Amino acid sequence: MVGNYVLRLFFVLCIGACLAASPLRAEMNRTLDPVVVTGSRFPAVESESHRMVTVITAEDMRARGAKNLFEGLSKTGGLAFKTQGPLGLSNGGMTSDLSIRGLPGGELVLVNGMPIQSAGGASYDLDTIPIEQIDRVEILKGAASTLYGADAMTGVINIITRQPEEVALTNMHAEIGEYGYQNYSVGLSNADLTAGLTYQHLDDLHKIYQKTYLNPTSRSTPSHYDVGNTDRYGFNLSFSPLQDLTFDLLASYYRSGWQKVYDAGGKSGIAGQLEKQFTQQKYKLFTDLRYEKDRYRLKGFFSLGTTNVDYDVYGGKRVTDGSRDSWNKEYNAGASGDYRFDLPGDTALTAGAEYIYRAANYRYKYKEHHRHDVAAFVEAEKIFFRRLTLTLGMREQCIFPEKEGDDYNRWLPAAGLSFRLTDATRLFANFSTAFRAPTFNQMFNDSSRLVGNPNLRPEKGKTYEAGVKFTGRAVKIRLAGFYMDYEDKIDTGYITGVADKTYFNAGDYESIGVEWQADWQPFVGMRGPLHTLAFRCSGYWADPSAKDPDGQEYRPGPKFQSSLGASWQWKRVDLELTGTILAGREDFLDEACSLDITAGYRLPVGRLYIAVTNLLDEEVVSAGNQDPESSYQYEYYELPRLARIGYEVSF
Repeated sequence: MVGNYVLRLFFVLCIGACLAASPLRAEMNRTLDPVVVTGSRFPAVESESHRMVTVITAEDMRARGAKNLFEGLSKTGGLAFKTQGPLGLSNGGMTSDLSIRGLPGGELVLVNGMPIQSAGGASYDLDTIPIEQIDRVEILKGAASTLYGADAMTGVINIITRQPEEVALTNMHAEIGEYGYQNYSVGLSNADLTAGLTYQHLDDLHKIYQKTYLNPTSRSTPSHYDVGNTDRYGFNLSFSPLQDLTFDLLASYYRSGWQKVYDAGGKSGIAGQLEKQFTQQKYKLFTDLRYEKDRYRLKGFFSLGTTNVDYDVYGGKRVTDGSRDSWNKEYNAGASGDYRFDLPGDTALTAGAEYIYRAANYRYKYKEHHRHDVAAFVEAEKIFFRRLTLTLGMREQCIFPEKEGDDYNRWLPAAGLSFRLTDATRLFANFSTAFRAPTFNQMFNDSSRLVGNPNLRPEKGKTYEAGVKFTGRAVKIRLAGFYMDYEDKIDTGYITGVADKTYFNAGDYESIGVEWQADWQPFVGMRGPLHTLAFRCSGYWADPSAKDPDGQEYRPGPKFQSSLGASWQWKRVDLELTGTILAGREDFLDEACSLDITAGYRLPVGRLYIAVTNLLDEEVVSAGNQDPESSYQYEYYELPRLARIGYEVSF
């Protein structure tokens, strides 16, 4: 196996040696005060926003050892992860997700400002998006339905795709590692076009999931899941045929397999018996057309997601007629427009409207359902005394289902303040509201594991936030205290009068805490090997809590998450160290800690690097339930220590 790795790497090096390449990552160029588009409808300097907006670039994620977009974001402060398999892999209909400030199920995911989540299951499958296809991700914390409509309950994750470059550029990348890991990409870009292809592979893994039954009266047998070979393919395109007009396309496909095997112990089943085996395939497509000027923006988009699950074995019996196979399709299409008016007296007014058609079709669970989201939006911004900026916004959001379900009409106000204390320091505060209608899965799901509840009420929420932003030459600090309060937040569990696990409206659902982000370059401006040394620390501490319909209090998400790191570059060598901590988790899960390291060396042609994720080989539980009062406990595991070697070249 090692010999194969060496031969592959030698082949890649030979290709690179034939290319005239510019050095990669020649200098540490960390923008302390970037321009963002997520905190408002038009680009604005991040420090001047009255919201907490975190920016993480594709280069940042690659340097921290991330292998896809989901992993890159899970290493970002303020986000807690939950996944059923390695590399963010989903398990049938159970998909990975990222929660904000300890409250799961409230994040809205956008691509170039347009939603990719459907009204079916609200999943977003970020593991299918290669890092090579994006430019950066902007993360807005707190309720944001005034800006982005229904579903922006706890925050917004806005993925900005790669755009054409002013200078013609071609990139090639190859990476191999343990467990048969392979990652290859090629891309090109010029003033009008950027395009790329990616491929990723991982060999089969044993015991990525383990279930242990604790109830002695249970007739079930402990079991585990193995994961088969995983192959992912991706394609991205961004084309600007005219000035200010851009067409974007993201497409991906992956195939993997799972099998459930009985273990020894228990009153039924046979140890080693194959109880379940299936292959899953996912197809994802997103495309948009954007016309963006300084004063107005017009956008249209379409997204499609398809999941196929084909069973070979079910209940210990071979399936040959496809009777157990399942599939689902989710798609969105819509258009939006915004116009910005500059008025006398340091006043600006932004007005807009949008329409989104959402549909989903799940075999076995329910048939096709549709809904129409229509909204009008206005935001006014006024500057007083050249220091204080007041922002007031409101949205009228309407939702009309085509079949079962109620119509909804909600008014969603928001307000924000930003005060320039000094040239480097700003104080900010905001109040924002959120609203989300129940998804089709939550209302109509019908499976052996989870049933829908057609009587669910829509979720409502508020965020109160205040903090300080400091941007100096060598230091950047963001600190905010927040209180997030929700009514009728939808969760899953067992409730009185319902035999199966179902969805319910939780009571007293809230989170109070503090979030921070700090970047420090202690020797910036100095000469010598230390001038590029940089440290970072970001994360949150919160006290998320909720009550089920029976009045029992529980913790819906982690209390603490933090990402710490250090980076350094000198001449041809670069080094990046990243640590992630997740503690105070829900369902009695153990804390999750991992340490990743990446070291690179710039060759005369290209860059050679080594990356090790989970350096200390910790057992990281990515999801599960270890409640001692539960009839059984189960865990999903992240990959053990994974070492990779890679080469990248740009010319």
